[in-house]
Order: sequence, then structure tokens, then C-alpha cells
Amino acid sequence: MLKLHLDTFRVPKVGARPDECDDAGYPDEAERALDSETFSLALCDGATESYLSGRWAQTLSRVLATPPRLPLRRRIENARAVWASELLEYVRQRSESGRPIQWYEEPVMDRGAESTLIVGRISKRARNGESRTYLFEAIGDTNLFVVRDGQLIKKFPLTQHSEFGSTPNLISSRMGEPIRPAERVQGTWRSGDQFLLATDALAAWLLRQLECGDDPWPKIQELGAHDTRSFTDWIDELRRDRGLRNDDTTLMRLDMID
Repeated sequence: MLKLHLDTFRVPKVGARPDECDDAGYPDEAERALDSETFSLALCDGATESYLSGRWAQTLSRVLATPPRLPLRRRIENARAVWASELLEYVRQRSESGRPIQWYEEPVMDRGAESTLIVGRISKRARNGESRTYLFEAIGDTNLFVVRDGQLIKKFPLTQHSEFGSTPNLISSRMGEPIRPAERVQGTWRSGDQFLLATDALAAWLLRQLECGDDPWPKIQELGAHDTRSFTDWIDELRRDRGLRNDDTTLMRLDMID
């Protein structure tokens, strides 16, 4: 039986409402002893420039982290099929509410939405018999940090602040669009390990702190369960005084208990 605790902290960019945030993680939270010996989670960052990117990130993260465990390409294709149905429903609801899709929305809707992704599977016992394994796959600049006993032991897929830019690899919602190869990392975990998933603004800031010799982990570890107020205050401070870029900011913190 797999025991874990997951919290998700999210702050939209300055001037945006919470429902306008283009980041999406699945599941949002978990505190349980699982009947199965595996747990999946995903974090996606919708590209602000694309239409309905936050909705696409929600769909993508949900499908990626929900069984069955298929190859990543198949899960992305499944997410696109789900999205096609959800988009039809969105158009219908807009029409029924007296706000039909406008002519200027049609071209950007046809171009599809785009998002980064990182998806992971934590296992207590792998198929090959090895105990306590993890596997993460990523496309784009949403990042994983694995912390053990207060020390960083893994960063993935980006490892330096300078690697972040304005054109990360993205996954389109459009059926038939090419799917970029994902980067993969795997390893083993221990009780007490933390898996931290962060969207690009926070991930880049964390890497910069490490490069400057600072230790950002105590602040993350002291955040209480569901402590969204403390996280929001911290992000506001970083944006104001410590160089965090003004962008939607999401942190998923997964604590491994056993």
C-alpha cells in the first residue's frame, strides 16, 4: 500500500482572476493510503498566446494522470479526443448562453490550444520487482525537483536557469499535430522524499537560487497543508522583491510517507 500526501499551490499572474490561470495539475490534492501500489500525477502549463489554453491544460493533465497506464503518446492522443468533445460542448454552451463564438474567435480556435506537460508515476513495487521507483516524462519547461533530507538530488528536465526561454516545446490540442519526443527520468525513492513539480516561472527562480548558493527548500517544506495564503504571500514577495517573473505560478508538493 502506497502512502503519500499531495498539496497543490497556485497563484495567477498579477491582474488575473484565479479562473484565468492557465496552469493545471491533476490531482489537485491527495492524502491517502492507496489500494494500488502506484500513483500518477501531472502538471501542465497552457501557453497564454493560444486560445483556451488553460482549459486544454486541465484536460491534458487529467487524462495523463488517469489510468489506464498507456504510453505517453497514446495518452496525449486520448486527451486530444476528449478535448474535441469538450470543445464542441463549449461551443454549444456559448451559443445557448447567448454568447456564440464570434468570427474573430474562429481562426484562433482552429489553431488549437497548446501546453507544456510533465507527468509522473510513483510505484511501490515495479513490474520488474524493484521497489520504490519513479518515472517522469516531460515536454517543455515544467520542471521536477526531488528533495531528500533537505537536499536536492534530481532536477528535470531543465537543470540551469539559462535554459528557460520564451519558446518551450508544447503539445497542441489539434488531432494529427506532431507530438514531440518526451524526455524521461527514472529513479528510486525513500520515505520522506519530496517530489516538487513547478511551472516555468517558479522553476526558473528555484534554479537561479541554487546557482547563487541559496537554499530554497526550507520555505517550501514549511508550507502547511492547504496553506494557500502563505504560498500566495511568498509568491507576491518574490515577484515584488526577488525577481520572480510575473506569470501563473503552480507548485505541486508530493510527500512520500511509505
